[in-house]
Amino acid sequence: MPDLDRYLVELHPPQDGWVELQGVAAQARAAAEQLSVEGTPVRFLRSIFVPEDGSCFFLYEGPSADAVGEAGRRAALAVERVMEAVHVDAEEGAAAGVGGRERPRARGVTGR
Repeated sequence: MPDLDRYLVELHPPQDGWVELQGVAAQARAAAEQLSVEGTPVRFLRSIFVPEDGSCFFLYEGPSADAVGEAGRRAALAVERVMEAVHVDAEEGAAAGVGGRERPRARGVTGR
């Protein structure tokens, strides 16, 4: 399996908050799994909802921002943007992408 980078997908917040987010996350996971079956390895990792300001994010692993964006489109997500994320391992105290890079590349995909 190729090295996969991590991507943070910013979404329009679900109108019904956490309750709706659980269903949307299930759709996102199913779309990522289907894309993987078709040969593009995309993995839904988790959802993050910040009720204080209504922010909503999904974390994925994938080969590119475009591939992760396609998973979002297939799940009918209200994607604002897709950004490469940096994984910080607290035990090692080092920031690295899944592929071991120290800094993320400046790239992303905006939705809609």
